[in-house]
Amino acid sequence: MPRFKPLHAALLSVAFLGGAAGVAGWEHFSPPLAAAQAQAPAANPLLVQGLPDFSPLVDAVGPSVVNIRTMEKVTRQGVEFQGFPGMDPDMLEFFRRFGLPVPNMPPQQRPGPQGNEGGDDGESQPSGVGSGFILSSDGYIMTNAHVVEGASEVMVTLADKREFKAKIVGADKRTDVAVVKIDAKGLPAMFDHFYASAPDGVINDRWGLTHWDFRTSEYVHGLDAETSQTWENCRGIGFSFGYNTLEDESHYLSGPDAIQNFIDVISRGGNYLLNIGLTAAGEVPAIQERTLRDLGAFKAWVDAQFDPSVTWQDIDWLRGQWQGRLLLKGILDVQDAQAAVQVGADGIVVSNHGGRQLDSVASTAAKLPAIAQAVGAQTEVLVDGGVRSGVDVFKALALGARGVLIGRPWVWALAAQGEAGVRTLLAQWQRELLLAMTLAGVTRVADIGSQHLDTDW
Repeated sequence: MPRFKPLHAALLSVAFLGGAAGVAGWEHFSPPLAAAQAQAPAANPLLVQGLPDFSPLVDAVGPSVVNIRTMEKVTRQGVEFQGFPGMDPDMLEFFRRFGLPVPNMPPQQRPGPQGNEGGDDGESQPSGVGSGFILSSDGYIMTNAHVVEGASEVMVTLADKREFKAKIVGADKRTDVAVVKIDAKGLPAMFDHFYASAPDGVINDRWGLTHWDFRTSEYVHGLDAETSQTWENCRGIGFSFGYNTLEDESHYLSGPDAIQNFIDVISRGGNYLLNIGLTAAGEVPAIQERTLRDLGAFKAWVDAQFDPSVTWQDIDWLRGQWQGRLLLKGILDVQDAQAAVQVGADGIVVSNHGGRQLDSVASTAAKLPAIAQAVGAQTEVLVDGGVRSGVDVFKALALGARGVLIGRPWVWALAAQGEAGVRTLLAQWQRELLLAMTLAGVTRVADIGSQHLDTDW
């Protein structure tokens, strides 16, 4: 299973909180004011003693900090300058001629060039300035969303005074975070210093890019970005991250909904991050506690379905006691399949138990090829789950199985017609399998392979 890692956002939060703690604990680094005045040189009676030295950190990450300025296309669009209170018309003309933003005037009302009353693009004027930091050496830069909002052009100035035109990659108004990209290589990335200082540290990528450790989606599920690499889904129990006194029970995720989200995410290989907001007193609000207790009850139920104390050593002991054929069912992972071979299992059954143990668990068809490739030459690989026809049998064999097991179909046939119903079912599947083999040009079951499946879709 993928190694799930903490949020980059959490990393930043810790950094910010650490700064806040430094301010709140100022008195721990300095003597009382009166003492400081008595001991300090006369030239600077308020000199603070014993503060930590951040200059090495500044030296290390300073080159990663950039200046960002934006331009905006503006037009007159019928705006009457004299209608703007408190501004002399001549002064408005001054700002227009020199391309300067009018103080306290909304961007949509800023004066454009004379005569630009129609629908042309207008002229670019400075609209804002800000800062950011270089995320990666290939030119990705993080800044505030409000800095680049509405910008027709974004310019980035590096610490070495080089200037680049940037492209806005994405922006999130809710968190006021934006990412821009410049065409440059070998840049002093902020996180290069982070990785050098903390090789085991991790950074997430909420933008779907591929140069960080893993991707994150918020609140919504089923994003395309979630399928290609390690990912997680994060959300708060309520609409807010943290505790929001303005939210009531209607805003909160119920226990059943939280369980459903949890199952959905982890069954598709993701990590589910649920934010819990504490009150000012450091307590979990009762409205959140109910959801957490429901999640805990679900975990307890899942644990009750299995004996967590059973290990591969127990299977090895069983192998020593039982000399007959030993098949292990419920294998859905290559590592588990290899462990089964090591303890001497005569075969494995790739199975998700029909999804009855864990809803939305991965399909056996998705897991079978890798498992068959890893251990198919060392042990018998059988499969079950969702087999409903002779064509399904053909598919399972083509994906690497040596045999196919069925569950519900024969029970349905038995319930309908007894033994005769089961015979009819098996005969029908044999005919369907034979027809599939004929149409695929296969004369022997042993010759069915992956070459008979079209996976380009």
